[in-house]
Amino acid sequence: MKGFYKKACFVSLALFTACSGKKEEPPPPEPKQSVPLAVGNWWIYQDAADPGKFDTTMVLYDTTCNGYPAFAVFGYLMGNKDTTIVYYADSNLNMVYTFTFQIIEMTVEGVLMPEYLTKGQVWKVGEDSISGINLPGWFDSTDVVILSIWGRVEDSVSLSVPAGSFDPSFVIHYEDTIFKNSRDTLIAAIKTYSWVSPGTGIIARDENGDSEVIPTARLYDYEIK
Repeated sequence: MKGFYKKACFVSLALFTACSGKKEEPPPPEPKQSVPLAVGNWWIYQDAADPGKFDTTMVLYDTTCNGYPAFAVFGYLMGNKDTTIVYYADSNLNMVYTFTFQIIEMTVEGVLMPEYLTKGQVWKVGEDSISGINLPGWFDSTDVVILSIWGRVEDSVSLSVPAGSFDPSFVIHYEDTIFKNSRDTLIAAIKTYSWVSPGTGIIARDENGDSEVIPTARLYDYEIK
């Protein structure tokens, strides 16, 4: 009987030692925001067709927008080279953006992209309308011009650019549609694409709007504060 108790104690001690030595699983990594925002962050892009041509996107200064801390970003965030006010709120990267097409100019306020990206997300970027534009063949001053922009995360891929290899890179498809008079006439549909690697930002762009989704500009160098 004594031997039995000794054996039982030994087994219990061995099990306790094995359990106490078991390593805990590390916590999952924190998700990274789609575009890191800090004053002084910059991204340099190389033109795919002309490797000697570059453009720069930069966070210029901080400000406030709709009561939230915000940043002014100069560069190609929405297809045109201009300054866009962006800020994180309500799980989205929000923006105030000036859209220009021919002589049309509208201010669109909405969602640039979700704060944390996953494949299949769809959202309304923004919408605005304007009247009094005289553009023969397109509009006269009595027409109401409507701009509607939608975004969609179409895929998650691994992408290599001059600045390095990025996985995941989320392929975001933007479509700007221009209508007139309660959407009874479609005037134009403008497609652009962005490849976004969370924690780094936009690593490639396609501004051709054609059926072939091939980057027209790739990230060449960058600095994240």
